[in-house]
Amino acid sequence: MNGILYTGRSGLDALQKRIETISNNIANMNTAGYKKVDQSFQELLKNKIGELGTPLTEELEAEDPAIGGGVRVTEPYRVFDQGTLSPSSNPLELAIDGNGFFGFENGDEILFSRAANLSVNEEGELVDSNGRNISVEDEEDLNDYDKSSVIINKMGEIFAEDEDGELESVGKIILYDVENRENLKDAGAGYYRVAEGEELLDSEDEPELFGTINQGYLEMSNVAIEKEMIDLMILERAYQLNARSLEAADEMWKMTNNIR
Repeated sequence: MNGILYTGRSGLDALQKRIETISNNIANMNTAGYKKVDQSFQELLKNKIGELGTPLTEELEAEDPAIGGGVRVTEPYRVFDQGTLSPSSNPLELAIDGNGFFGFENGDEILFSRAANLSVNEEGELVDSNGRNISVEDEEDLNDYDKSSVIINKMGEIFAEDEDGELESVGKIILYDVENRENLKDAGAGYYRVAEGEELLDSEDEPELFGTINQGYLEMSNVAIEKEMIDLMILERAYQLNARSLEAADEMWKMTNNIR
């Protein structure tokens, strides 16, 4: 019965963590650039029944039977599948159609993000809603240009009208990626931090590998609400069944303790 209690408890713990992960995905289904979090279940080491002191027949001893020791969930991981690109009324909102990430300056490091809600700050630089500069090569001071005329093409090249109404190149947005996305760590607010020692890849050499930039669009979350709701219902049912197994084990203990 100890085994039943332990197995049931581990199941409840694993299911609760998985339910919390799915609930967080559902809560962020309308968050631009959000990438869903997933997990999987792993069986814990099995225990050989013969080593637990349970008497066995010769036939069963030959089969060396084992009983499950419970279950746990893996560490949560991000699924970086692309979300739907949705038109935006803000021409300085950008979305990537492809694999790359926008880079935002954070002191000496570059933070990754799939969402770029930009504006022009007092220094004439393109910054996001948190005031972080987006990575731009050969950036010009946009205060010297008509800021309402900014055009960003699919390769990230930025153009703006000068005082004579002529379009001039004022910089180029750089996209980034890494070899192993499993090493990207959440940095909060839709940013991802590159693990120490991970090499940064950028779009300067092979831009076609990083995707294209779409001006006036935002990438929506990649959460499929139908799938998340079905998974949530299955998990809640499994949670109820595990809870009943603990109730049954508790009743068995009561019966055993009442035997005189």
